[in-house]
Formats: sequence, structure tokens, C-alpha cells
Amino acid sequence: MKNKIYPKWFCLLPLLLFVSVTSPAQITYDETTSIADIPHGILYQSGPGATNQKNWKYFYGTKLTVNGNGLTRNFELCTTKYPYGEMVFRQWDTNNNRWMPWRRFVLQDTLGNVLIGKTSQTNTSYKLDVNGNVRANKVVVNTTGADFVFDSAYHLPELSKVEDYIQKHRHLPDITPAYKMQAEGLDLGDNQVKLLQKIEELTLYTIDQDKRLSVQQATTQRQQDLLQKQAVQLEKLCDQNTAQQSQLQTQQQLLDRLSAVVKAQEARLKTLEEKLTR
Repeated sequence: MKNKIYPKWFCLLPLLLFVSVTSPAQITYDETTSIADIPHGILYQSGPGATNQKNWKYFYGTKLTVNGNGLTRNFELCTTKYPYGEMVFRQWDTNNNRWMPWRRFVLQDTLGNVLIGKTSQTNTSYKLDVNGNVRANKVVVNTTGADFVFDSAYHLPELSKVEDYIQKHRHLPDITPAYKMQAEGLDLGDNQVKLLQKIEELTLYTIDQDKRLSVQQATTQRQQDLLQKQAVQLEKLCDQNTAQQSQLQTQQQLLDRLSAVVKAQEARLKTLEEKLTR
């Protein structure tokens, strides 16, 4: 059964109709009675009570029936119980010749709260309490924002400490744990501020990491440039070493030739000395 919200003046309609009644009816009709079998005019009916011999859905209520001269535009208003009941409403369906299901008015309770889809509250601090899904084009929640994160005096937590906190508590710092959300619900305004705070902290972490990465990249580039210069110098040294080895090889060959010549001369001199001694 869907709840329907009516203008404030519409809630005064039962009172106006009650005032307009000059001779209240004493007959209590069965809940399924056709509108054709109910007298024309405005009449009220008292609920049948616990015995509920008239098959009322709200048997402790009081009903106001509006029956025109025809079968169209006829309706009933009923209180669900006494003294703190709700107001319900139903219309006569001329196409199917039956009463439509009862629909609830959205009214304040005795504490000034509005309940939709429920008749009581576990926590009466909520001015609007809905048992079901809510859909809207736009929801505006009063909030303070989280620009304080960008204040120069704000202390950004160290990531190592955040990691330790997560491992210990299994949720982010300053964020309500899941078991509390499940038990108590969620404050949208407060939660939005905390989520924004975490996003801004992540932004600062990212900026800091980007700066560190830029420094590391610059250092790496300088090291690469130095290694490239050293590689060029090493290549030059290798070329010089190769040239020196070639020169040494040539000099060694000359030395070998000179040594052979010296040995030949020594052999001749020895031969001459032998001839002279004879």
C-alpha cells in the first residue's frame, strides 16, 4: 500500500465534514457493503470493536462515509484506532464495483514526527522516518565541507600510521565502521564531510608522491646521462687501448727483427775471431 501526501488543508477535511453532519448515523455497515446500499449523504460509523462482526480492517476506528447522489466520487475516511490512530482513505471503484484498498495519510505523530510505511519508531529523534525506498530528483544536505584539509596547519597522517590503523580496526580513520552503520544508519551530511576529507587527503598524498616521483625521475635522468658519458669515455679508452696495443705489436716486431740482426752480427763476429786465432 503506497502512502500519499496531501496538502495541509486537505487534512482539515475530516473535521469540516464532521461539523457539517447534523444527524449522525447510528448504523455500522459491513466493510464490503456496496456504496449503492449506503444512504446518500455524509454519515459516520463507529468501529465494531474486538468482535469485528462487520469485517472492518480498523475495527477500533471511526469512519466517515461520503455518498453522493451517484455511484462516482464517493469515498470514506477512517481513523485506525483510538486515541493515537492514523488517518486512512479509500474510494469507491465504479468500474469494478468495489471499494479500493485503504491508503494512509502522511500525518505527524504525537511527537511531531512523520512516519511513512511504519507506525512506530525505534529512535524518535528522526522527524521523518521511512520504512522503504526513497527516490528524489535532488537531495540537499546541510554540511560544513572539508576545506580544512588544505589548511597549512592541518596535519596529514603518515601513510604508515594509516596502514597500521586499518590493519588494527579494519576501517579508515574517522569513518564509521560497518557494524555501526548497519545498526544506527548513516548521517549523510557528516559522512559526506568525512568522505570529502579522505578524498582531499588522497589528493595531497598524490601531489606529494608526484613531487617525489619527479625528483626520482630527474635523479634517474642525471644518472643515465652520466652513465652515457662514461660509456662514451670508456669507448674512447678502448679505442686508445686498441691503438696502443697495435703500436706495441709493431714495436715488438721491430725489436724481434733487430734482435735477429744482432744475433747474425754476433755469429759473424764469432766466426772472424775464430779465423784470427788460427
